[in-house]
Formats: sequence, C-alpha cells, structure tokens
Amino acid sequence: KWWVAPLMYFVGIGIVICSCIILKKTKQFAGDPAPFIMELPNYHIPSAKGVLIHVWERVWAFIKKAGTILFLCVVVMWVLSSYGFSHGSFGAVDAKDSLMADIGGAVAFIFKPLGFGTWQAVASSISGFVAKEGIVSTMGVLSGLGAIEDYNASMRTAFDAFFPTTIAAISFLMFNLFDSPCLAAISTVAKEMNNRNHFWYTIIFQNVSAYLFALVVYQLVGLAIGEVAFGVWTVVAAVIAIFVLYLLFRPDPNKKRMLDGSEGVK
Repeated sequence: KWWVAPLMYFVGIGIVICSCIILKKTKQFAGDPAPFIMELPNYHIPSAKGVLIHVWERVWAFIKKAGTILFLCVVVMWVLSSYGFSHGSFGAVDAKDSLMADIGGAVAFIFKPLGFGTWQAVASSISGFVAKEGIVSTMGVLSGLGAIEDYNASMRTAFDAFFPTTIAAISFLMFNLFDSPCLAAISTVAKEMNNRNHFWYTIIFQNVSAYLFALVVYQLVGLAIGEVAFGVWTVVAAVIAIFVLYLLFRPDPNKKRMLDGSEGVK
C-alpha cells in the first residue's frame, strides 16, 4: 500500500514528540532547555569532484556493510534455518525443525500479544537487532522465495504464514521500526553518550516503548476493525494507552517546583 511508508514517517515523528514531552516532565530531564549550537559551513555551489567523492564514500560504506554485516547475517540465518536436530542427530532439516525455529518458537510467546507470534516473524525481528536490512533477507530465506522482483501470489502466500492479519503485519512493522537500531547505530550511541547508565536507559526505553506501542496498535486498532477479539491483552493495551495519555497531558510537576524555589530565593 502506498500509504504505509508516509504513515510510518509521521507516526515516528509523533512518537518522538510525545516521548520528549513525557520525559521532559520527569525529574531526570527537568530544568531549563540546554542551548544547542551547531556550526554550519558556508553555503557554496558544490563541485563535481566534491559530489563524486561524497557519493563514493557513501557507496563504499554501503558495500562494506553489505559485504560484512549483512552477508554474515544472511549466512547465519541460512545456517540456523537449514540445520537442526532430528531423530537424535544434527544435520540438514526442514525449516520448521531447524535451530531458528527452536529459537524463534522459544520466545514467540513474548510477541504473541503483538500479533506476530510465529517463529518466522520472531526470527526476522531478532535479525533486525543486527541490521534492519537483515529482516528482509531473513524473511526471504525463511520463506524460500529466492529472488522475486515483483509482489506476486507466492510472496503473498509466504507472508500470510508470517502474519495472520493485516494489523499483525502493521504491528510487526511498527515494532521493528521503533525499537533499538542496528548494532552500528547502537555502538555510535554508546560512544556519543559516554555513560553506561544513560546508554542502557536509552536502549531499554526504545525497546519497551516500541513493544508497548505495537501492543496498543494491534489490540485496539485490531479490535476496532474487527481483526482482533476482545481479551485480557485488549484491557492491558487500553490501560497502557490511558496511562500514556495521562503522562502526556498532565501538568508538569517540575515547573511548579521550580517556580516555588525561585519565589523562595526572592
């Protein structure tokens, strides 16, 4: 659908804004806004040599990433999805009996409330923590599609096995878009923050918020469009949504504390 990519873009902006508002009202992020200064280079007409150099740097960076991280991810996922234990021996097996099926099936219950409790979808999400592009390659390996250029019936049949409903596929997409980024980005975050506590707080916040957001979307939107039956997790999702709205629109307690402190100084 043409509207999926724009929807994810604007939803991402909304999540960032809402997260900033909620965190700003906590004690850890209270206080006056810190000034942000960025030095910009002088504007000039780009030269052909400069453009070619920058293009080559980006292309070479992608080639190195595709030839190392992505290639390794595809190989590992292929091995895990092609080999396993069967009849007391280790060797080549069907995908449903592979090591990846065992790993994905062991943690699939965690993602079942989000709508994608199949081991294939969970395994694809796990590969996304290494590189987001690995999700697509893993899904291709697990579905056995090979090189399919256009969307066709074979791809639709394979993805129907991963996601039973449309809202389940959207929930899967939202979780993997808004959870922690790939290992390269995570290492950059750790380097820039230079604080172990802040780093782990950031990673945990990203993954927990992505899980809760996907849960709310799947349960409540799915219930509204008739793809999800009412249950315990629907109630949990409703409670989470109400609590988040409360955190978003509640008065800032730190602002009152700061005003009282300034009056005391006077």
